[in-house]
Amino acid sequence: MPLRDRNRLLLAAGYAPVYPERALDHKAMQPVADVLAVVIKRSDPHPTVIVDRHWNLLMANDAAFWLCGGVAPVLFEPPANVARLSLHADGLAPRIRNFDEYAGHLLARLRRTADLTCDTDLGALVDELETLLPVQSLPSRRSDGPPAFALPLEIDVEGHSLSFFSIIARFGTAIDVTLDELSIETFYPADTTTADLLKQRPWR
Repeated sequence: MPLRDRNRLLLAAGYAPVYPERALDHKAMQPVADVLAVVIKRSDPHPTVIVDRHWNLLMANDAAFWLCGGVAPVLFEPPANVARLSLHADGLAPRIRNFDEYAGHLLARLRRTADLTCDTDLGALVDELETLLPVQSLPSRRSDGPPAFALPLEIDVEGHSLSFFSIIARFGTAIDVTLDELSIETFYPADTTTADLLKQRPWR
């Protein structure tokens, strides 16, 4: 059970919350901030973002910002939301070649999380994002090409057609609510074309 929900149960039973919730700039969280900075640095050349429970952007590396070239500046205004930035017409949406499939998969994941956690703010975000889709679709098996091992993000960047799959990492022994809810998503090349281009680090 997420730490936030444990605190809510304790409150409902008349007890004080056990697990603290501190911002990343809190003095006690400095070791965490230092580790996250190292993760971002060492993830190069793979695009990496760190988000909170509502997918608000906390940190990103240069490769991730390179993928976001051309995104409307308003979508980067705090709190910049990675899910909104990905699906908005002024964001990455026009450059995602498998947009319907990718958006359907992302929204299904967000909706499932919102339902499981009863997070009304996350639910409202999903409601908003669903209005951005011209076609509502759930993830389905691709019929063209060889069987995929994961749903890729197929995106055009500066004239290059790239393909990524992602891995999401979480802190496994967190006892702080903020830390418990952090997600680190790193995008890895799904084909040799993408791998070769990342090695060149074109954002430099």
